[in-house]
Amino acid sequence: MIDKQVYKQFMTSYISDSCRQRKLVMGMNLSLLMINQYLGQFWPKNFSITVAVTFDDIFTDLAPSQMMIKLKMMVATLIKQHSENDLFVKIAHFLASFEIDEVGMDKLLVSCIDCIDMLTIEDDLMATLQCWYDTYIIEAYDDKQLQANYVPLPVIDQLINYYEIQDHANIYTENVGNGAIPLLIGGYKSMYVETAQSDYVTRLFGAIYQFINQVPSKRISQSCLDVEGDLRQHGCDLAIVNLGIFKVFDPTMEDEIIPTRKDMAFSMQNLQAILNSYGQAAIIGNMTALKQIKWDNGSLEAALASGFIETMVILKADTSKMMPEDVTIFFLNMALSPYQKEH
Repeated sequence: MIDKQVYKQFMTSYISDSCRQRKLVMGMNLSLLMINQYLGQFWPKNFSITVAVTFDDIFTDLAPSQMMIKLKMMVATLIKQHSENDLFVKIAHFLASFEIDEVGMDKLLVSCIDCIDMLTIEDDLMATLQCWYDTYIIEAYDDKQLQANYVPLPVIDQLINYYEIQDHANIYTENVGNGAIPLLIGGYKSMYVETAQSDYVTRLFGAIYQFINQVPSKRISQSCLDVEGDLRQHGCDLAIVNLGIFKVFDPTMEDEIIPTRKDMAFSMQNLQAILNSYGQAAIIGNMTALKQIKWDNGSLEAALASGFIETMVILKADTSKMMPEDVTIFFLNMALSPYQKEH
């Protein structure tokens, strides 16, 4: 299975920094996965048209440094062909940061090429992407950033069941790394505003998901910073916030650090400012993560009593469905928000 190949790459020591290696493995695999869909455009001379071309065919007799040059040239071509979306720009930035002359990086590159060449034209691209995402989230989190970017499928199912299709809506999402939720809930003419607090690989997963589903980037505004002023001004109709899953560090670890969002705790008043009208919102997280919510002048108990939290759903932990801990969803009725809307 392809996910076992990725896991094997995680466990092989190419460079000394294992966390960085896992991100490089996934970043390179994802980049090659997308380029692989367009290999027919880079057909080697004198190559039989009756056989599907692979990276190995294109890179025959090339050294790793030459392979990287060839990859960058291929991506530059794809950027020109797909100017409507910045996916290949993201890939180009990743390749530019890949230090091929660093010890072990050449072997890492060759391993990723072999991994992609294992795929066949019959392989389901979305299934492969999902399989990789599951593998990455389980095995490749950063030891000092244990906030989960992944939204388990049972959570997505709950959100889809709760909300109707939001056509023509402006949908705000925060840290929903896999990109599936806004695209499934939104309609063809919906606009998506994403505030990403996830790492490069998670954002690349989301970008590839959007590209496969052919959502033009002009309908997706992405930011890694705080909410922009124009977003506050124009507002959104629906907000989905993933606070993720927090875990306490093993006290035997060196340089013990307890993960926290203290510097950017999620504020209910800020959420009210994001929404254009007294619309709807959902907040997702385990109990530890939900403690990071800044209730401003209110409290969780008051929100439940007043109906501001319209519904609270608790999904029990199920490791088979990528849920190592219980996940809670707060469905908010912003019409009952105790905070004034910004004008």
